[in-house]
Amino acid sequence: MAKLFISYRRADSQHAVDRLYEGLRKHLKKSDIFIDVDNIPKGVDFVEHLSKQVAQCETLLVVVGPQWLTIKDEDGRRRLDDPQDFVRIEIEAALKRDIPVIPILLDNTPMPKAADLPPALQGFERRNAALLRRDAFRADLGELIEDLGLKRSGGAGRIAAAALLLAAIGAGGAAWMLDPLGWRAPTLAPDAGEEAIAATEIPPQQAAEAFADLIDPDTPGAAPDFSAIPEQIATKEPQTTETPPEDPAIRNAAIRRVQAALKRMGLYDGALDGDAGPGTRNAAAAYAEPKFLDPPDLSTAALDDITRFAERAGEDADAFEADERNAWAEVGGSGSIVLLEGFLRDYPKGVNAEKARGQIASLNAEAAAAAQRAQAAREAEAQAWALAQRTDTKAGYERYLASHASGANASTARAKLKALESPSTPGQVFRDALSGGGAGPEMVVIPSGQFVMGSPASEAGRDDDEGPVRTVRIDYKFAVGKYEVTWAEWGTCVADGACDDAGPVSKGGDEGWGRGSRPVINVDWNDAQAYVRWLSRKTGKTYRLLSEAEWEYSARAGTTTAYWWGDRASHDYANYGKDQCCSGLASGRDEWVNTAPVGRFPANAFGLYDMHGNVWEWTQDCWNGSYSGAPTNGSAWISGDCSRRVLRGGSWYLYPRLLRSASRFRSTTSVPSYVVGFRVARTL
Repeated sequence: MAKLFISYRRADSQHAVDRLYEGLRKHLKKSDIFIDVDNIPKGVDFVEHLSKQVAQCETLLVVVGPQWLTIKDEDGRRRLDDPQDFVRIEIEAALKRDIPVIPILLDNTPMPKAADLPPALQGFERRNAALLRRDAFRADLGELIEDLGLKRSGGAGRIAAAALLLAAIGAGGAAWMLDPLGWRAPTLAPDAGEEAIAATEIPPQQAAEAFADLIDPDTPGAAPDFSAIPEQIATKEPQTTETPPEDPAIRNAAIRRVQAALKRMGLYDGALDGDAGPGTRNAAAAYAEPKFLDPPDLSTAALDDITRFAERAGEDADAFEADERNAWAEVGGSGSIVLLEGFLRDYPKGVNAEKARGQIASLNAEAAAAAQRAQAAREAEAQAWALAQRTDTKAGYERYLASHASGANASTARAKLKALESPSTPGQVFRDALSGGGAGPEMVVIPSGQFVMGSPASEAGRDDDEGPVRTVRIDYKFAVGKYEVTWAEWGTCVADGACDDAGPVSKGGDEGWGRGSRPVINVDWNDAQAYVRWLSRKTGKTYRLLSEAEWEYSARAGTTTAYWWGDRASHDYANYGKDQCCSGLASGRDEWVNTAPVGRFPANAFGLYDMHGNVWEWTQDCWNGSYSGAPTNGSAWISGDCSRRVLRGGSWYLYPRLLRSASRFRSTTSVPSYVVGFRVARTL
């Protein structure tokens, strides 16, 4: 009567089932396991046959791999939905009989859900499952064997039993066979005599107790079942000088079988000579003569029993080899350190153990080298990305992508590149690359829209030139400098020979306040024009000064109050002077008596800094004393008194009412001042 029925799908789990079967065969006879539909006799009703086989089994093992639920037939239908499907027939029959049905989940395959199963298999999803993982196969198999109630003495236990039988009949040299299993025989000196040799022989009672411990380790010293062992072996008295056995050849053949089995399992490294003494790892070299192996009172029947033990030992060794072979076929070329280490835990002295150790060493070396390469690549990429961000130009991001197309920042670089190639999203910040290297000022895309330009009569501090108010519609997008042009940016133009630093220096230069990120000052309108012409030439884009309407639209950023933050001036938002003309004032967040480095105060809703205060900013427009006749489309007003141009924004030096969004001022185009700078615009 078969005890186990293994149900599985070949395409899903054949290799794992082979290993499972080999493991179970160590504890069950072949006839106790029904495994394959190939076992169905020709001409029989396979549904009836499978149901009958399941009926004869005590337990159904259902091996569930990753494709168990989804495998389809040649018509594209899921096999499990077919009432004639073998797997379905097997499980359905077992569920009807209400015998134990154990799902075995391969490599953490999830347990099928009720919704995934046909009605006939409902309840299968509630059966407690076992795991069978590649990297813990033997441990999982051992747990399954325990759950099935099968004895776990294993091949090593049976081989030990054969070795103990040899020891029990007086083969003192056979004690070496026990040594790998924890039995330590006394060590003999190389010149030991017969008395010393005799002293190492294992007394029968001691052998019987050890045998019991190995067969049933949970009950040390328990009496073993010697039903398969001749009584005269179990009760053997110490050696005498009686006649040797009838057929020493049988005895030596049995010993050779034991030696061969042990050797294949890594427990013996001597010659297969039928001698249990010399040439072994743990035996004394003094056991050079085989005569002590001739127990005087054994019959041929007793030797036949030894032979049967030896044959079983050989079968165990064969199964061990097959198990190792299957395991190695699975992990040997996997390139997985985890799987190889699991193999070594199971087969530390196996045929392929050294290969496994070599592969682990190679993989560790490769992993270390790969880690070093990866670290070097990360460092190189970080440097390239930092450079690209620092320049923030099309050329910079293209250089980064040329070397790091799949880098951690590649997607960001492509987005930046796309934005720089055609900036169009309101609020988008970009910098155009300068031919020859470097980048222009940071620019912010300003949305199209309309606003009321000028100030109402009710606004405190207004002047008559701020009216009449009118609606201006800007139906195009353009870009405005995020900051006022700095000394550093001006210096790039000077270094290229396009801007004249002698002008600002002769007119006072930086006044001793510092350069760098402070706004350039002492530049007249013509200097600003020289800079935007140079910037247009170096970038291939159209740079210019803002029109007066564009400036006020950008400064207000959707607000209608006197300043973008409200109707009252505040040193928390801008750098400006005392309430009475004329000198700078450091107060609160405004810690600068003169010009402040750009960007030290909050930006307005468009993302622009210092639109109020710090320095007056040149615009493109000619001066006119009112808005009567001014353009309403955002363009510059280039008629009127063009010897003077409009200034906007107020400065560090003057009182707060001149900072208002609507406030206007003017200056002669050729006259510079330490309160005047400029900001650039770019046509999109």
